[in-house]
Amino acid sequence: MAFSLNTLTAYVEQNATGLKLRQFYSAKTLTLGMEKMTGIKGPTTINKLGTEVILQAGGCGFNASGSTSITQRTITPGSWKVNQSFCPKDLESYFTRKYLPKGQDYQGLPNEVESAFMDDFVNGIGEVFEKQIWQGDLASADVNLNKFDGFNKILDAASGSTISTGATSGWSKATSVDILDGIWNSLPLALRSKTDVVCLMGVDKISQYGFKLRDLNFFHYDGKEDAMFEFTHPGTTMKVIGLPGLNGVNRIYAGQLSNFFNSFDDEWENTPMEMFYAKEAREVRFESEGMMGVNVAYPNEIVRQITT
Repeated sequence: MAFSLNTLTAYVEQNATGLKLRQFYSAKTLTLGMEKMTGIKGPTTINKLGTEVILQAGGCGFNASGSTSITQRTITPGSWKVNQSFCPKDLESYFTRKYLPKGQDYQGLPNEVESAFMDDFVNGIGEVFEKQIWQGDLASADVNLNKFDGFNKILDAASGSTISTGATSGWSKATSVDILDGIWNSLPLALRSKTDVVCLMGVDKISQYGFKLRDLNFFHYDGKEDAMFEFTHPGTTMKVIGLPGLNGVNRIYAGQLSNFFNSFDDEWENTPMEMFYAKEAREVRFESEGMMGVNVAYPNEIVRQITT
């Protein structure tokens, strides 16, 4: 005697014990320790002080010599917000009904769902801003890129003062170490003794660089640094860092980390994110908003490497 199952629909196990978050990347650039300006609600100057020191022969008298200059660059932040709404009743038709309490008066999302949603919003917003910080362009048609100009546009516009090493024959594993040697040699000598010199590139590029270091079998290479896509370029004090925001971009930058500025209305870590129940609409709403901008203080102290 055999089972007759031709009227049944094949069963698909619905896992109601947890919601899996996508794992992309958060705003790694904001964790590097760039200069931070807070309480910024509109265009604000980065004020730069430069003193010329001239030594004179000792002796009596006072002879003024040298000068102190004050110059400025303007950081222009853009405002942004994220608004979404959810109807808890929509969860009734799917496995997510397992999360719902008895009755029809849902005063919010179930704790498991709300916690997962909030974590996913944090990851998603960080992902968007990591790209905006570098590839942002007020003229872009992409709403996730047009809130403020990013470092790429700013440094391209400052190309007359930015140190450029010119186009290369192409970035690859084979050329990566030589290109970074050239970037280091292009830095002003006064910067090479600084402790915060960094070389910033996409994760796509730094992966090739890591392969080359492995193949060269440098005695110091133990594979630990590349876990976070961060290396110290051999023979230099320059820290090489891979950033998701520079993925797919034919730009590499080098300079002092303290030369790069981020501005916020409030600390990035304090950016408000709220999920609340709107009783008049019987729906759950999420909102977050803030203001952010970027710029550099001294473009003439940044190496901009264009790759092909």
